Amino acid sequence: MMKKIIFLVITSLIAFSGKAQSELCPLIKDTFCYVRISIWQDHRYPIFMDGISKRINFDSLDLRDINSFFESFYSNAYYTPDFPNGLYSPSLVCMGDSLGSNHFDTLKKYSVNITNAIKKNSASKRIKLNTGETVNLNTTKISGSFWIIEKNSNAISTNSNEFPLKDIKSIINCYVPYQIAVLKRKKNRR
Repeated sequence: MMKKIIFLVITSLIAFSGKAQSELCPLIKDTFCYVRISIWQDHRYPIFMDGISKRINFDSLDLRDINSFFESFYSNAYYTPDFPNGLYSPSLVCMGDSLGSNHFDTLKKYSVNITNAIKKNSASKRIKLNTGETVNLNTTKISGSFWIIEKNSNAISTNSNEFPLKDIKSIINCYVPYQIAVLKRKKNRR
C-alpha cells in the first residue's frame, strides 16, 4: 500500500511539474521567416540580434537610428535568442534541469548543421541608417516548434553583442526555437 501511495505522489509531482512548465512555456508549431540582424558601427563592437516573423516588411522599418530601427523591426517580429547558446536557459526553465540539459546538448550537437543550412538558404539585404550604421539582414524560412516566453522571464538571457532587450519596448514575448528545420530557398527562375 505504501509503494502505491509513493508512486502516486511521484506521478502527481511529475504531472504537476510538467503542467506548470508547459503553462510557463506554451509551445506552438509554425513556419516563420528567421532574420539575423548585424549592425556595424564605427569604433564600436557590432550588434547581433535575431527575430522571427510571418512576413518581413522592409519598407516599414524606421531608419532614423538604431533604437528606432529595433522598435520598428520588433513591432512586426518576435525576438529569438542567439542560436544555440541563447537556448540554454529556456531549455532548463521550460523542461527542467535534466531534460533541459539533454535538450540543449542535442541542439548544440546539430547547431553546426542548422547554422550552415541557415547561411546556405539565406537571402541578404543591406540598409543604411540615417546615423550612418550599416544593417545587414539575412532572412531564412524556418519551420518547427517554438516556446513563447515573456521577455522579462529568467528563461531569457542575452549576450553582450545584443542590443538591451529592456530598451526595446515593442518586444513583449520571445519565440524560442524548440525544434526547427530550415526550409530550402527557392531558386530564382530566369
